[in-house]
Amino acid sequence: ISREKEIKNVVFVGGPKSGKGEVIEELVESFGVKVVCAESLIVNSLSKKLGNIGKSDGKPDTASLLAHLRNNPGTISLDWVLDLIKTEILKHPDCVHVIDLLPNSKAIFRDQSLFTNAAELLQKF
Repeated sequence: ISREKEIKNVVFVGGPKSGKGEVIEELVESFGVKVVCAESLIVNSLSKKLGNIGKSDGKPDTASLLAHLRNNPGTISLDWVLDLIKTEILKHPDCVHVIDLLPNSKAIFRDQSLFTNAAELLQKF
């Protein structure tokens, strides 16, 4: 990664056990990049937005958040997540950002009710 700011943002995509986390850690250690983790942004934002729902001892409770999402499927949208990422990037505009785009929570990947039909979304697009 060039220190001359040629690269501003690097997006990482990979599921659990893909090695994405190790590569991101290496980039942080070697180049001091800022990490923008979509999962952390989603969980923290939902916890703030929902108040006491999804909090256990002041920390986000994944089970409560997942239950809320099942009952309110429109809570998360791609536009909302991208806005969260954009807001985080704008906090440090002169830094190179590594964006970890996919949630790593096994609970999220196991709960098929949280996924929409991708073909349907592409059709609308």
